[in-house]
Amino acid sequence: ILLNPGSYARLGENTEFEFVTTSLENLKVNIKRGSAIFEVLADNDFRVAVAAPNADFYLIKSGVYRVNVSSTENGATTAGLEVWKGRAQVGDGASELLKNGQSAT
Repeated sequence: ILLNPGSYARLGENTEFEFVTTSLENLKVNIKRGSAIFEVLADNDFRVAVAAPNADFYLIKSGVYRVNVSSTENGATTAGLEVWKGRAQVGDGASELLKNGQSAT
């Protein structure tokens, strides 16, 4: 899926998602289940926000990211972010900054 010129989302099989907003100044995708790889050209004017159950991720620097949302045996849902290249933020502005090779659940 083309997000903007040069930015793409690649969705895994059986992934459920929706666009919360489609504005280039405020693009937000909600991943309900499954996995997605984001290849993003980000700058001060364009970032991608990814909502997942119990987590929000902000892809703030150009790079490649993977988001996984899965359910456990007891029905709980977990969301994880892997930063393959780039920088991402977990949660609001006071939260953790992830760099190349880091991940968060």
